[in-house]
Amino acid sequence: MSDIYKSAGKRGQWKAEEFHGLKPTVYDWVRMAAFIDGEGCIQINPYKKTRKVQVRIVVINTNEILPLWLQETFGGHIVPRTFDNPNWKTSYAWSCTAQRACWILHNCLPWFLLKSAQAKLLMELQEHIDTTPHGRGTRLSEADHEYRDAIHSQVKKLNAKGPRVD
Repeated sequence: MSDIYKSAGKRGQWKAEEFHGLKPTVYDWVRMAAFIDGEGCIQINPYKKTRKVQVRIVVINTNEILPLWLQETFGGHIVPRTFDNPNWKTSYAWSCTAQRACWILHNCLPWFLLKSAQAKLLMELQEHIDTTPHGRGTRLSEADHEYRDAIHSQVKKLNAKGPRVD
């Protein structure tokens, strides 16, 4: 079997209630959806040099209780950010990427009020990533790059601030 497909059994495991030993309750999923809707950002990380993309969720808060709960309940990483201005509090950015991010989006989808369109697009992108052969020595076709770029453009449009432009 080619090295490209050896990890294929693990791909798509984000469409489950449990992920890497974590199994949040329905209340945890509802809370998470509300935090992502209100304090979070659903985005795509582009890597311009390689033209690869990665699904990402970030929730930032100045009270470290929230990111610690997120990490304990859903995994992910926390990065504290301090500022030179003494009047500004330290903020804590909790984040996760790729399949973990899609596991969260998949299970929060019924509870989103604001960001279900972005969530669906990012899950579509992760599905495409999961079903596309990858590994050392493999290259994406131009059609695959265009498909991913189109999803990235749609998500950027949905995430844009300021007056709505149709």
